[in-house]
Amino acid sequence: MENPVDSFTIVKLSGVPLDLLRNLSLPYFNITDHTSLMVLQPNFEALRFKADTHRQVKSDHQPEVLNLIFDGQHIVQGNSGLSRSKTGTSIVLTGRAEFESFEKFSSLIADVGYSNLPSSSNFWLPTQSVLTYREIEVLHHVYHGLSSKKIADHLNLSSRTVELHRQNCSKKIGPITPRLLSMLFSSTALKTYLWTKSFMLGENGEKTAAMK
Repeated sequence: MENPVDSFTIVKLSGVPLDLLRNLSLPYFNITDHTSLMVLQPNFEALRFKADTHRQVKSDHQPEVLNLIFDGQHIVQGNSGLSRSKTGTSIVLTGRAEFESFEKFSSLIADVGYSNLPSSSNFWLPTQSVLTYREIEVLHHVYHGLSSKKIADHLNLSSRTVELHRQNCSKKIGPITPRLLSMLFSSTALKTYLWTKSFMLGENGEKTAAMK
């Protein structure tokens, strides 16, 4: 069996306009009406160094979950919009600037999605998709408890094809455990953040007494 990729990041995008997502030319899967999923890895073959920097990828890399929350009014201010937990889950406020080009989006992913790499100030590291749309789609059904036969019936595929997709996913990202599936498809962190933000703000967008 092939080894899974050295480093990949689970990226969940909340509220990003479709025109901006399509501009990136990366496969994305809609988890909900407002949240899309990408599974990305660095494309070292296209790495462009700005200085004498060396690749530093940990062999024991665990996938990180990067939640990008789109706010049309957001202005980039370094990492001021970054909230990272000890469990490898990050929440980042983004605006149109981060999606203006593939290069800017890749730089954002390199900065906060690949924490075991040198700062992207030293290089431009293009990002690429680890899984195909179909592979993510199959895993989404696995996450919801469907057997290979039921997934095959739902997608009008053969059970053998579904099994091959599942095997390919394992080769690319490692064993498909319940924990990994939850990391891929759970939107709990996003919902909690958005609920907390809504609770802390009044109906007119003003701070509540708890924030003053």
